[in-house]
Amino acid sequence: MPETSSCIANRCFHSVEGVVATCPRCGSPMWPSPRWRARGWVLLVNGLLLTALTVAVLWYLVGLYRAYEAETDSDASDSAFGMLIFFGSVGLFLVVGLASAVAGARQIATGRRNRTGAMIVFWLLAAFFIVMSVLMIVSGGDAPHPVPRIR
Repeated sequence: MPETSSCIANRCFHSVEGVVATCPRCGSPMWPSPRWRARGWVLLVNGLLLTALTVAVLWYLVGLYRAYEAETDSDASDSAFGMLIFFGSVGLFLVVGLASAVAGARQIATGRRNRTGAMIVFWLLAAFFIVMSVLMIVSGGDAPHPVPRIR
């Protein structure tokens, strides 16, 4: 695979073949593909770590809910709205971790920035905050606490 250089400017994303110091289109600095690949490895490792930690937290919380249901002989989904907000938040971390890992793998493979992956993560976060804001407005700002009390 021939070495390429990619512009680091957020609006440009221009790529040229060979090692070039400045972008011929906008004049910003350009990074060679090995530097983008190194950043791709960081993104991949961070995405996998975030995914693993999120799965571990979910596994632990599901165990808490099962223990609560067995102890009190009731259904922990009584506060379904609170559970929706809480598990939606945790699910968002899972999706962002997976998207970061995929974006890092793509960056390693191509040696260039991944504009599409960054935009997907940005719009996921924006949609999450909009949905959670609407849910909090609908609930009157008084959402129930989703984690059951342990006695």
